[in-house]
Amino acid sequence: MKKLIESKADTSIPNAYGCSPLIWSAARGHSEIVLNLLASRAKPSVQDNWGYNAVMYAAKHNHIEVIQHCLRYKTDINAQNERGKSALTFAAEYGNDDVLKELIRCRARLDAKDKSGETALDVATSASDAIQILKAAGARTRPPTAPARPPRSPSPTQVR
Repeated sequence: MKKLIESKADTSIPNAYGCSPLIWSAARGHSEIVLNLLASRAKPSVQDNWGYNAVMYAAKHNHIEVIQHCLRYKTDINAQNERGKSALTFAAEYGNDDVLKELIRCRARLDAKDKSGETALDVATSASDAIQILKAAGARTRPPTAPARPPRSPSPTQVR
C-alpha cells in the first residue's frame, strides 16, 4: 500500500465489489494505512456496491482509531448503506460501546431510521451498554404501534 501511495497511484479504484483500499483497510482495522490513504487524498466517503463506507465497516468491527481518522477527513458520519443502516446502527447492533460513544460525540444522528423503520436504539444489543448509552444521549424509542382495529361488522343495509 505504501508503494501505491508513494507512486501517487489512484487509491480510490475499487475491486469488483466496489471495495476501495480505504474501505478494505478500515474494515480490517489498519488505522495507519487508513490515515496514509486519507492523507494522500483517498475519497473518505466512497461507498462499496452495498453502500458501506469506511466508517460503517470500522463501526461494525469496533475499530475506533480508524473512525477517528476518517472523521478528521470529513467522512459522512450519517451515510447509510442500501438497507439504510449507518455507522451508529452498526455500533449499537454489535455492542461496540466505545465506538458508539465516539459517534455520538461527533454528532451522529440518533433518530436516523433504516429501511425497516428502525433506529440504532431499536437494534441495540442488550449484551452491552448500547441501550443506556443511546438513551443517555437522547435517543427515543419508537412509540408502540397501534393495535389493529377489529373488523367492522356490516351495517344493516349491507346485510342481505
